[in-house]
Amino acid sequence: MRYSETISRDFEDMYNLLIKKTEGKMSVFRENVELLRMLELYHQKMFILKDIIKGSLKYEDMIYDKINFIWLLYIADYSSAISNYRNGLDKFARDLITSLDSSCMTDSFSNNIEKSLSLFRKSKDFGSKKNKEHKKFMNEKLGDLIKKHYYELSDIIHGKKKIVFGVSSYLEDILNHQKKQNVTLSLEILKLVNNNIRLVCILILIVDKERVLYHNNTLKYEKWKEILGEEIVEYNLKFEN
Repeated sequence: MRYSETISRDFEDMYNLLIKKTEGKMSVFRENVELLRMLELYHQKMFILKDIIKGSLKYEDMIYDKINFIWLLYIADYSSAISNYRNGLDKFARDLITSLDSSCMTDSFSNNIEKSLSLFRKSKDFGSKKNKEHKKFMNEKLGDLIKKHYYELSDIIHGKKKIVFGVSSYLEDILNHQKKQNVTLSLEILKLVNNNIRLVCILILIVDKERVLYHNNTLKYEKWKEILGEEIVEYNLKFEN
């Protein structure tokens, strides 16, 4: 079975499981083609990320948060979905910097991303002019956008929260997801995390390429490049040839 077919089959299994566990009540995904397609694209990137981290002692914890995100988004628990996804990003940033220099890890997501990119750039030497190009690429095409997504997700959470009085009212608000299904909000969140997880995959492929290729064949790597988009192709052309 081809790689793309394997991913598609896994998505069908996942989607059928979601329908079964919610007894078909969460209809918003079945009624909106664009929303279902965005969910499929997120699953695709998750499947690739799972393969990318193969053989690594790191990054596994973030996978669980990003999978939990699927369930929480599907049942319209939007705040919890975003919190889980952001928590996974925090773990990613900590694992990334630990893989380069654990002594530099901080409690700040942004600092961990920035320091990781700085450490990685210092491990490369393309000459003065190209080093500047490399720094610009890593910051503008990857680091800055990943950080931007992190804080945009935070803004979504804070913008949608409402005050609930009483423990019972709070619990009822949490459990009453079916009435809170929102196509517009689901699309907003999925579009954001789809782009974010794509850049996370690319960043790991760049920073940890040797390990990735050791545990995966080059045909799969080329397929990832085709799916993940222009940034990884551009990086290969500019800084690896």
